[in-house]
Amino acid sequence: MKKKFCELLYTVLAGTEGALGFADSRIRDEFMKVLKEKVIEYQEARNKLLTSLGKPMPEKEGYYSFTPEYNKELEILNEEVMALPNQPKIKEFVALTSYRPKIGEAEMLDEALATLEVKEAA
Repeated sequence: MKKKFCELLYTVLAGTEGALGFADSRIRDEFMKVLKEKVIEYQEARNKLLTSLGKPMPEKEGYYSFTPEYNKELEILNEEVMALPNQPKIKEFVALTSYRPKIGEAEMLDEALATLEVKEAA
């Protein structure tokens, strides 16, 4: 799955709280534990890019403007593929989420789930 989808998938799966039975909750939690590590790695890499390639905004401490170099490196980071555990039930769990996707997120989630399915079939 591409790194750019990890935060969305984590948020969607978190929305299944209370919708799954005990056994499925354990499966979800096991998958989410690995996914959370990937989310943290992705966020740290993104922040490192911002602080190294972003341009600090003097009027707002802690804020950066995006440079062309940052945008290019962020796109490369977003497209990197990460390995996740093989868990066929994730698509079922996503269908039970209480999370309501924002505009464009449903398509992103479909793409993320499709890449998981490809990995599962391999």
